Amino acid sequence: MKSPDKGWGFVPISFEGVTMYLILLALAIFLVIHFQIWQATVTQGLSFGLLFIFILIIFAFLARMRTLKD
Repeated sequence: MKSPDKGWGFVPISFEGVTMYLILLALAIFLVIHFQIWQATVTQGLSFGLLFIFILIIFAFLARMRTLKD
C-alpha cells in the first residue's frame, strides 16, 4: 500500500537497513548457486522458489516492523 510520506517501498536510511538488503542479496545468490538454477530440475526449481519466497516474506515482515511505528 502506498503511503504519501513513505512511497512504494522500503528504502534503507541506516547501516542496519543496508545490511539487511545485503544479507537478502547474499542469500539470493547463495540459493541460486546452491540449487544450480541454470540446470535445475522442476523439483529443485520449486524448492528454490519456495525458499526464496519464504526469505522475502521474512525480510518484508522485518522491514515493515522496523519502519512502521503506528
